[in-house]
Amino acid sequence: MFEKNLAPLLLPNLPAGGSPEHFYHFLLSYFLPLDDYLSRHKPARVVLRDCGPMNAWFEMLPPGTTREIAPLATLLEALSPTEVAQAHLPSFEIDQPTRARRIARVRKRVLARVKVTSRPRQTHLTFINRLPSLPFYLEDAEIKTSGAERRSLPNFDSLLAALAEVSMAQSFAGEHLPPAEQVRVMSETSILVGQHGAGLANMVWMRPGGHVVEILPDTLAGPLRRQLFRSLAHLCGHSYACVSQSDDHAPADAESLVHAVTHRERID
Repeated sequence: MFEKNLAPLLLPNLPAGGSPEHFYHFLLSYFLPLDDYLSRHKPARVVLRDCGPMNAWFEMLPPGTTREIAPLATLLEALSPTEVAQAHLPSFEIDQPTRARRIARVRKRVLARVKVTSRPRQTHLTFINRLPSLPFYLEDAEIKTSGAERRSLPNFDSLLAALAEVSMAQSFAGEHLPPAEQVRVMSETSILVGQHGAGLANMVWMRPGGHVVEILPDTLAGPLRRQLFRSLAHLCGHSYACVSQSDDHAPADAESLVHAVTHRERID
């Protein structure tokens, strides 16, 4: 158990139903706010919540801070005594007037940290491939399942081949890459394509002026979820297009996807 009063306990301020063990909520409600907090306050030592496979991203935070990772059960035990200093970090998922500027600040710092300084000279298209869940998400996660068990594209390979006819296209599976490499890939991405899911949140590492194409299942309920990545794209300065998918595991139409990639809407 960590010693009380020696370091602030930094906790994500998550929207209802979210968990920082899953990438979308981790990135927007913990990692980005953490980077923002540590860059401004520069504490010598902090205690962070264990986020399972996402813990690797903590190595990307500003240097010079000693970070201790504590399991959720330990933190819940420590939260009952009021003498534990806590900081609930404001989520970047919540609409705020300063949100775009805050995301841009963190992007600039992280790209400098991983030594990404120049823009790519050619158009790079990155197509997110949803893989089977890591064992953690089947056994130990607060919210079970992720990846291809939740949604999938059975014709992914043929869609990638169609996209390669109109752009330099590459498949992307973030689970297999260290965080620094994920950031580098996305910083070189001009067009990001993916089925509705956490991987699309990586658009925050793209340079403003990119294009995001979301493959959106018709079965996805709720206007907020259906507008989620459109709003984030415009917030990050990217254009956005959407391609319909009849259900969570149905093939997507290649012609519609190519059209969405090659015809950008204007950003208001």
